[in-house]
Amino acid sequence: MDRADMKASLAGRTTLGKCYRLYTERSYNQDRQARTDREILRSNLGNIVLILKKMQVYDRVDFMNLPAQEALSRALELLSDLGAMDGKGNLTRLGNIMTEFPPDPRKERLLLGIFRCIFSL
Repeated sequence: MDRADMKASLAGRTTLGKCYRLYTERSYNQDRQARTDREILRSNLGNIVLILKKMQVYDRVDFMNLPAQEALSRALELLSDLGAMDGKGNLTRLGNIMTEFPPDPRKERLLLGIFRCIFSL
């Protein structure tokens, strides 16, 4: 069962409901993917890694669905490039500040750069 079918099966479960599909039947039958990858396999893991590093549990986390090793490596490389982590994999002062922001680490770094220019952080 794919995501669209799962959503449709939820319509009307607890109360009367309908499921409206915003695509044609042809598109549903021919163009859609048979199965989409789980969110953890297609997400930018930068923010997740940043938060796990802040909580000091990064090395001890058991993911229900293990993310791709390449995605974890890219996230660690990104955080290092942004100055959020030092060469040993520890959070820098900047990395600790970045954990307080909800957006993607690249946007966090951009915002902090602007704030640094304005307020001399």
